[in-house]
Amino acid sequence: MLQKAGDPLPGKAYISTTTLFVPGTPDGVQRHRVDAVKINYIVLSPASRHQYGVAPGVIAVVYRLKTGKIGFAVFADGGDLGEASVKLYRDLGNEPVVISGGVACARRGIGDEVLTLVFPGINVPGSEDTEAWNVDIQKTGRAAFEKWGGEARIKGCDK
Repeated sequence: MLQKAGDPLPGKAYISTTTLFVPGTPDGVQRHRVDAVKINYIVLSPASRHQYGVAPGVIAVVYRLKTGKIGFAVFADGGDLGEASVKLYRDLGNEPVVISGGVACARRGIGDEVLTLVFPGINVPGSEDTEAWNVDIQKTGRAAFEKWGGEARIKGCDK
């Protein structure tokens, strides 16, 4: 379905869908879906999602071994492991957008190892206010991560 008036690219781009919806927004418009440029999110395979009982909005922590950077995110879409939002890639020190034939395209995967922790019982509901949503993701993610053992524990996983 093509984007409509009020969407970022009306009549020029298709609605990019995600598993997680933004509450309080109408279906059939881009703002009903999570914005990959504004919100940190991860993608999980259907098998992983079902095996571990991961619902949309569940908190995740991603640790990039090469840079030592940590990103807090929510589970927002189904697909291949290694996919994530543009914002999460950037927060982890990777630029996923490349220009190919004059068109901006997102690459899949960072290209080096990351560790991803998912906390199935800890959920952050979506919001139209992306700034407030990001603050909630960071705050909730940091609290869950610290309770789990934080940086010292995750850095021990990469050995």
